[in-house]
Amino acid sequence: MCGIGGLFSFDSRPDPSVVEAMNDCLCHRGPDMEGVYVDGPIALAHRRLSILDTSAAGRQPMHSADGTVQIVFNGEIYNYQELRENLTGYRWQSNSDTEVILHLYEEYGQDCVSMLRGMFAFAIWDESRGKLFLGRDRLGQKPLFYRHTDNSFWFGSTIDSILSDNAVTPEPDPQAIRSYLTYQYVPSPRTGFKTIRQLEPGTTMIVDTDGSITTDRYWSLSFSEQETASPTELARQLRRRLQKATQLRTRSDVPLGAFLSGGIDSSAVVGMLSEVSDEPVNTYAIGFDVDRFDELEYARLVADEFGTDHTEYTIDADTMLESITDLVDHYGMPFGDTSALPTYYVSKLASEDITVALTGDAGDENFAGYLRYGIDRRLSQLAHLPNPVLTPGYVLLTQFLHRTARRKLLGGHGRL
Repeated sequence: MCGIGGLFSFDSRPDPSVVEAMNDCLCHRGPDMEGVYVDGPIALAHRRLSILDTSAAGRQPMHSADGTVQIVFNGEIYNYQELRENLTGYRWQSNSDTEVILHLYEEYGQDCVSMLRGMFAFAIWDESRGKLFLGRDRLGQKPLFYRHTDNSFWFGSTIDSILSDNAVTPEPDPQAIRSYLTYQYVPSPRTGFKTIRQLEPGTTMIVDTDGSITTDRYWSLSFSEQETASPTELARQLRRRLQKATQLRTRSDVPLGAFLSGGIDSSAVVGMLSEVSDEPVNTYAIGFDVDRFDELEYARLVADEFGTDHTEYTIDADTMLESITDLVDHYGMPFGDTSALPTYYVSKLASEDITVALTGDAGDENFAGYLRYGIDRRLSQLAHLPNPVLTPGYVLLTQFLHRTARRKLLGGHGRL
């Protein structure tokens, strides 16, 4: 990952020390390079973790040939090579995906974002048009926070980077805290702070020199188109798409591996990664000192099956508690998913060998693997009942399903 930040001042020149402070807050996201650009009303900051084109040619902020367009970018564009082949007439300075976004913007303007296949958060300063253009990937894998007042606009990969400006006073947002206590996270665009928001997933934003803001949702999930193929054919299509997605994500100029728990999702990724790799895949797993939560044996089975170079580590409850303060600092907003703890440790373990890791995250979301989906389906079956029957039936079934789910959860946790 990288870190981006910036300040757009509508009535004065930004203080360079503000974006320098932003960069200091982002150093953990990008230890390889740093850069700052300050000119006129705009100041941009970037911290780089080098993935593609690790040379100095990939340094950011990156500018167009005439210097009127500047970009800071966090993420990875998996189809950047295909996009680059269709961009003609440009004198390329690097082999980075950042430069591809830059030239796509020059060619297509804000429509460029719909062509990107990847995870990203970026900001583009267009001096000739006097506009700041921001974009975030379809599912919000990369963070992008902002604060907007009558005379300034701040943005950053972390909330801390915005709060690093002494002009910003942090204020708690009671509505966000209420949502957290209900859902165990804060739905976007709220963050937990009154004046700081998230750019929503699948959304772009344009900020003009007069301070006006325009947002556009360029993508949203839709189930309107339904496939009519047979289950066998659908399975083939799914496998092909997963194979292609995995192969695209192997484009890296630094060591790459995978997190492995032994569950269906991460095992499928490791299996497909093994098919396209000439060398044994580096896999990493975290275990627990409580038997009913420990699943290292499943990870070992998969590692043996695909002949991976496997590394594992067991942690105890006291060790996990030591990391909570760090996690609070890094998230910067209310977040209650306990999977953050093992993810934190497996990331630390893997970072000793690799820079990029593929995971099984979002498998449960995509394929309805959570217990709550089954509960919701069964509860929906009561919808046709008349109210006198529906209300007590709904209550009893809800209690039963939640007790069942709790027993299953106590017997083990879902594997990614």
